[in-house]
Amino acid sequence: MRTIALTLAIISACGASCELHTCSTLTKQLYASLSTGSKLEISSLEDLKNAINGPKELFINDPYISAPEFAELIEKYPTIERIKITKCKELFIYRNLLNDLKKLKVAQFIRTRVTLNAIQSLIENNPLLEELQLESSRIDFETKKLSYPTWKFVQNLQHLAIEDDLLNFNRALDVLTEVHNLSDCRLNGSNLNFDPVLNECQYSNNRMRQLWLRGRIIRSESLFHTLRLFKNLKFLEIDSISQINKPYLKNLPEAPELEAANFSNFNISPAAIHTFLLGCTKLKRFAPPPLLIKDYKALKKEFPSIVFYPNNNLPQYGKRGIFPKMFNECDE
Repeated sequence: MRTIALTLAIISACGASCELHTCSTLTKQLYASLSTGSKLEISSLEDLKNAINGPKELFINDPYISAPEFAELIEKYPTIERIKITKCKELFIYRNLLNDLKKLKVAQFIRTRVTLNAIQSLIENNPLLEELQLESSRIDFETKKLSYPTWKFVQNLQHLAIEDDLLNFNRALDVLTEVHNLSDCRLNGSNLNFDPVLNECQYSNNRMRQLWLRGRIIRSESLFHTLRLFKNLKFLEIDSISQINKPYLKNLPEAPELEAANFSNFNISPAAIHTFLLGCTKLKRFAPPPLLIKDYKALKKEFPSIVFYPNNNLPQYGKRGIFPKMFNECDE
């Protein structure tokens, strides 16, 4: 049998606060907390109601938890606002498992199997959702009729991270153009191609600050449209992991707010990069696409305030929340 650390709130009959006590039972490894501290202050009837009704956060890290056991937890705590499931090898999250959750603000599924229909249900039922993370998770399809979430339901979504080989299936990338409050976005898929989505979009998201896009096929035009649509980006990495020939990109829109950028594996003219850098007055770190040595040295000489990185020697990524910074040095 495995043990569980479950934080429970015990309401004091004579006090105005809830002491959090830890007890052990023979069940799955679960951590449910009412607050980040050791004491929850009760200052209103709503605070008392929340304490009695159950925890706000549910963290599960158990490779052996089953779907029925998970369903029992959700049924017990339907009002949780944050859920994090990580490394649950045996857990298969299908659509009906998440139907009872209506107040989620943060949902994180890490190294856990989850169906696309479950994600759809989560998005449709939780309009207050602010952060969604699907990192290193296997996203499965329950039916032959494949579809991706309708992102219009989650206009409060600010932070998104998805790592999935089928990411671009059926216009999954519409999230970039449909969610107007998105500010931090990490998309990593083996078959990304942003051209159809970005090329057709006339809407600009001025809230987007950090964008990390990586895929097997990303045409250089996607970089152009990314800069066109997200005018206030501070950190940008857009990287095609293949070395296929791409059309020659002769110009780039200005990005006056950009502080760090990595344009890996794009066929962009040195003249276009030069013009682009002239308009990037706040740029501190830059990894250009592959250039001739003479062009690379010329850019370094003309822009001494910018630290240039060859693409084969990039700094390691740090973390800002669940999203990687462009470079460690840029987080001030």
